[in-house]
Amino acid sequence: MKTFLDIFSNYNQQITACLNGLDQLLVDFDPNIRRAIKYNSACYLLNDKMFVFAMVEKETKRPYVLFTDGGLIAHPKLIQGDRKRMKVYYLDVNEDINRNELYVLLSEMRSKSKRFK
Repeated sequence: MKTFLDIFSNYNQQITACLNGLDQLLVDFDPNIRRAIKYNSACYLLNDKMFVFAMVEKETKRPYVLFTDGGLIAHPKLIQGDRKRMKVYYLDVNEDINRNELYVLLSEMRSKSKRFK
């Protein structure tokens, strides 16, 4: 049976390190966040509802955070693409994750979405 962090080990060392760092930031963000595997992906639940996913784009191998209610947030680094409700926040494996920026986005989604209140 696949464990949560086994999902991250499918990638090269640089991507795995980025995802592990992201994992720690997400878990530290709110004491009510817990890890889960949803759709064979790393999902973070807030109050038992899907909050964000830590994912890697198949074609480019770029890691990103998928905000489940990202459509409620206006930010230049969030990309909606063809999605109706969700937005993505790409990470650069060559740079440290901007903790403050990530936490602002997470806080804004938590406060604007009815699902997490």
